[in-house]
Amino acid sequence: MTIKGIDNVIANMEKALRQAEAKTSDAIRKAGDTCEAIAKLNSRVSKNPPEGHIHMRDRIEHIPHPLKSTIISDAPYSIYNEFGTSRMSAAPFMRPGFIAGQKILLDELKGIF
Repeated sequence: MTIKGIDNVIANMEKALRQAEAKTSDAIRKAGDTCEAIAKLNSRVSKNPPEGHIHMRDRIEHIPHPLKSTIISDAPYSIYNEFGTSRMSAAPFMRPGFIAGQKILLDELKGIF
């Protein structure tokens, strides 16, 4: 059995897949950028840091990848700020960023699919 035009159908499906992947990667990047920006905005900043001190805000980074994003804060005290300790209240900065990024991602994906 021969189906006429199947090559065109397959080519169009592959093109649609590439376009959807590109748009999805862009949506994920936008969500990651939002997460990073909100996390930096919400991070604690020392009023009188010791000389050579790097603020936690400057150690938050968005690393985009195809179809995923990684947002990190490599300051060793980040976890204590996010969740608190027995002597310090929590000051979440990453979670609000993830929540804002999630909203952006869902809105962007609605326009794609």
